[in-house]
Amino acid sequence: MEIHFPPDQQKAIEGLASQNGTSPDEQIRQMVADALRREEDYDRWFREKVREGRAAAERGAFTGHEDLGRMLTARYRG
Repeated sequence: MEIHFPPDQQKAIEGLASQNGTSPDEQIRQMVADALRREEDYDRWFREKVREGRAAAERGAFTGHEDLGRMLTARYRG
């Protein structure tokens, strides 16, 4: 696979590679591996939260409108 980067991104990649004592190709491989790992971790977390939500809904555990309003206000204003 061949990928071309704009000059500013290529310069940034080369700078990171130099700081880390590696080649630009290896720097990109590491960056992609890190991004994939984060994506997999997020996907796993998200799927678990969906399972938890479905289980709560099946139990009838819902949050009322007023309670939800208080929770959101406390979180984003408090």
